[in-house]
Amino acid sequence: MISDEFFSKLPQGALLESVQDFNAACKHIVLLLEESEFIYQRGGYSTSVFIAITAIEETAKANFGLFTSGGAHKRKDNIFYDHHSKHKIGALPTVAMGTRLQAAIGKDALNEIMFAAHNKDLLKLRENSLYFEKTESGSIQFPRDIVDQELARNILLYAIEVFDDSIVGYTQLSIDISKRTDVLFKRIAAK
Repeated sequence: MISDEFFSKLPQGALLESVQDFNAACKHIVLLLEESEFIYQRGGYSTSVFIAITAIEETAKANFGLFTSGGAHKRKDNIFYDHHSKHKIGALPTVAMGTRLQAAIGKDALNEIMFAAHNKDLLKLRENSLYFEKTESGSIQFPRDIVDQELARNILLYAIEVFDDSIVGYTQLSIDISKRTDVLFKRIAAK
């Protein structure tokens, strides 16, 4: 597990500079996952997806934020402000290696999400899950028309697994707080 001594040996200027910073990031991510699940349970599937994808992005920031400031001081050049980069960081190979997520959503759905993280489809889903738009045919497309219960369930379970595989284990708090995400996973997977 990491300690403040670990942080003292890293180059200065990383996004997260202490165990306290890292633990606060973990609490923030778990809150996002719990809020996503709360909205999912009430049928707000598109909003649940948006928040779950945000949790994936914040998990990537916490993971890489231990070691870097994100690159540039200008927002447009900083990896922590690039949604697609954070989606790719979240799609670590270990996410697909575990059996828990594969058993819950199936290998095909998992592969689709992993591929979507890399080819910008997850970025498009993020936008489409929150904003309505006019399609090429001239009709209005609303988030609820794109995101159904199954997709919301799969993305939320994926987001929980990304958190678990990416940053749980760095600190005791991350291990302890993962018990809450394990409960969320079981509750959602049972649906």
